[in-house]
Amino acid sequence: MAFVQPVTLGASRSRNALASRCVPICDPTAPAPSRSPRIVPRMGLFDAFKKAVSPSPPAASAPSGGVDDEDDALASVVLENSDTANVPASYTRLLQRVNALESEYEAMSDADIQQSIAKLRSSHSHSLGQKVPDDVIASVFAAGREMTFRLLGLRPYDVQILGGFALHFGNIAEMATGEGKTLVASLPVILNALFPVADSPVLVVTINDYLTRRDSPFFAPLYRFFGLSVGLVSAGMQPDDRRETYAKDVVYVTNSELGLYYLRDNLSMQPRDPVLRALGFCVIDEVDSILIDDAKTPLIISSSSAGNGQGDQAQL
Repeated sequence: MAFVQPVTLGASRSRNALASRCVPICDPTAPAPSRSPRIVPRMGLFDAFKKAVSPSPPAASAPSGGVDDEDDALASVVLENSDTANVPASYTRLLQRVNALESEYEAMSDADIQQSIAKLRSSHSHSLGQKVPDDVIASVFAAGREMTFRLLGLRPYDVQILGGFALHFGNIAEMATGEGKTLVASLPVILNALFPVADSPVLVVTINDYLTRRDSPFFAPLYRFFGLSVGLVSAGMQPDDRRETYAKDVVYVTNSELGLYYLRDNLSMQPRDPVLRALGFCVIDEVDSILIDDAKTPLIISSSSAGNGQGDQAQL
């Protein structure tokens, strides 16, 4: 597996990280974002309060609530081992586009936003694996930011928008605990589910069942608003139930469940037996734990071949 250049967001105080990538068929394991139930909502609600009490609409180039001034200190996205590197120019340009669209989406009703995104999907012919244009990225992120505020009471900071760009472009985003990694992941999930890179769900892979059960219902209203179906894979599910879940647009699953069923699919004897679809865009939470620490212990499954008693074994 080739590792991409890590990107650090803000003054990082821990090694908690998110990663995203387009996963080839030979690389199944990919987790999702996690959010501190206490710290993240407090941060988002404070931002929402500032937005609500803002005396006038923000300028087109700045996010509402005057948040950009405080975020400037955090939004210095630096490449690992380089304290002086600035935000990538492409990220800065996209962030400016998102902020410029904010007042436009604020003035829209929910139905208008839904129609706008539907029109965007129909007007941009998108083939699987095709690069998403910058104007589409900016529009989806701006609409997602507004609807996150309306539906969840949380408004992504500029630094979280930048983190979303990092994930969309297949990088590792390192953020401190409490800086809202789960919220960061939601916008690239929406974008890649609306404009998929493969005939597959967007996988949000976490380190344990608690996070999947917490985050899936929390973000489900946001995803469903954009016409996306949401599924949750948990331990003990039957193959038919898993197959039905993987047919959804967005699927929450743990790294162990995903990895073990990837191996099971490779031991399948009949074309109807596999449960996973083609693997495409994936967001990995706690990427250092999953791709480094947990990777030290291989996943191994075995099954007996009918008739001869010999075992077939698959290892990841």
